[in-house]
Amino acid sequence: TYRNTLLSISFSNDKIPAFIEPRKNAKLPYVKYGESNNYPEFLVTLFNRSAKHNSIVTSKQLYINGRGWQIKSEGLTPDQQVKLQGFVDNVNQFESLKELSEKTSLDCEIFGGFYLKVIKNRKGEVSELYHVNYCSVRSNTDNSEFYISDNWIDDAGNERTALKEDEFKIIPAYVPDKKQPESIYYYKSYRPNLKTYTLPEYIGAIPAIITDAEIANFHRAEIQNSFKGSKMIVFKNGVPSPEEMKKTKRQIEQQFKPTDKAGDILVDFVDDPSRVPEILDLQAGDFAAKYEALNKTIQEEIFVGHKVTSPMLFGVRTEGQLGGRNEMIEAFNLFQNTYISPKQQVQEGVYNYFAPIKNRLSIQPLEPVMPTFSETVLATILTKDEMREIIGNMYRDWE
Repeated sequence: TYRNTLLSISFSNDKIPAFIEPRKNAKLPYVKYGESNNYPEFLVTLFNRSAKHNSIVTSKQLYINGRGWQIKSEGLTPDQQVKLQGFVDNVNQFESLKELSEKTSLDCEIFGGFYLKVIKNRKGEVSELYHVNYCSVRSNTDNSEFYISDNWIDDAGNERTALKEDEFKIIPAYVPDKKQPESIYYYKSYRPNLKTYTLPEYIGAIPAIITDAEIANFHRAEIQNSFKGSKMIVFKNGVPSPEEMKKTKRQIEQQFKPTDKAGDILVDFVDDPSRVPEILDLQAGDFAAKYEALNKTIQEEIFVGHKVTSPMLFGVRTEGQLGGRNEMIEAFNLFQNTYISPKQQVQEGVYNYFAPIKNRLSIQPLEPVMPTFSETVLATILTKDEMREIIGNMYRDWE
């Protein structure tokens, strides 16, 4: 399992990452995934830190996985159906195909690709597929060899350049007709001028995603700072000894500090002939209003970066949208056809490639919530036979 070092990753790295090729005669000839070899970890940090980004990505995952996998059984023999059902129910010792594809579809949305470990039996046939943590993998230049490790970066988020023999594993790329006990299959979405690795589709929205997380941080700090360091008392009648300073501060806190101990008071001593104590306000000014105005722009940029056709599908109401069911259905159908269906085809293509019977697996898409009509409306738009069929189906459902 990957170590929890994500909070240590620099959160200001919004540049397009550089894929740096290895030096000649390097012990592990892997291409760096970013200048500090930690770009996958950075993308996970974005996913964990931005509420809007996280919600969009996980909602996309839900839409892509739909209602699970189904088998096109027409023309299959009973033995073929059993084999395919076994692949769907137990794609490996621990997971169903649905559980595995939930991981690979999420990786595809976060990173732009995913890794599978392919296990073959003695006959050279694919027997199991396993998900591989995207952050744990680095590759040589042409993706013919992969290096698996949980130690590419240290606990402080810094690159580790010298791994010990027991800290990594070398696994070759999957080759269909080659007998390999285990191998790595790497799916990566196409991007122009990229060779070894890929990038996520929302790459252009990363500055906005970072800003969204920082806005949340600002509001959290505002809440904390409203009880801590919001006032400073300046005594201008000379600078006492350290013991007298502590005693004076203690006396003020006993008189004014909140009972929940959440607050703090800053006390300062200076030499001033006027000898009049002064109370200073340390509030942050109008930054909150500025961040609030920025939030709308940031939200729009994140939606554009994620190709969101309608924020309503992600639980966000925007100006000019009524939010009715018909509008929701139209938005759902547009998003399904322009974004979700192509993503489902990616998952279907990969798993049909490894399935014991080819091109028989598909994902059942989610269905939009259809509008309800009153009995009067139904009577005006349906024939009597259609009404009888609906009523008959209702009775069968009750039974």
